[in-house]
Amino acid sequence: MSKEKRTRRQYTNDFKRDAVALVTERGYKISEAARSLGINDKVLRRWKHELSDPADDQTVSDDEKQELKQLRKRVRELEMEKEILKKASVDSIGQCNSYHNKLICCGDSNETNIYRGRERTSF
Repeated sequence: MSKEKRTRRQYTNDFKRDAVALVTERGYKISEAARSLGINDKVLRRWKHELSDPADDQTVSDDEKQELKQLRKRVRELEMEKEILKKASVDSIGQCNSYHNKLICCGDSNETNIYRGRERTSF
């Protein structure tokens, strides 16, 4: 029973950076990225630690945390306002929301529909 000597694989720095980028930039889990690259997840963790930017390790102050919390809240509010405005705006076939249509479009059956630019049919 002779034991074969295992040869250690050598990886280029570009390969290591690309592997770490899968985790840090693409959002892959370390175990998933390591499995897809055919390497041990411990190796990928070590590369990530070795290649990490020291600025990333800095802690965030309480003031910055508070500001971040307020900014995230503001973003949520703006996104909700944007969705509301989208729903109230004119759709792709030129119709307003139903309340707006009733205000503009309803009237006598002989009245010209200003909104559509043609004669309105009665409902």
